[in-house]
Amino acid sequence: MADLKTEFTIQFEGETIPVVITETEKAEDTLFFAEIPGHDRFEIFLSDDDMWVTNDEVSIDEDLIFLIGDTFEGLQD
Repeated sequence: MADLKTEFTIQFEGETIPVVITETEKAEDTLFFAEIPGHDRFEIFLSDDDMWVTNDEVSIDEDLIFLIGDTFEGLQD
């Protein structure tokens, strides 16, 4: 299956930030990668506590990562 891209904007600390989430299938898993201006692409996923997080080395606020994932999840409903 081809990668699926979802584009949206979020409001964070007074800024409007464009976001692109790419869903990629790898074996039997689906990986989610986020792209925002000024940062390298990074993987996001739901933790065991149902919080959107990343294991990638990024200098992005945890609240922003959660907001990106939460907004993306809301668009999937």
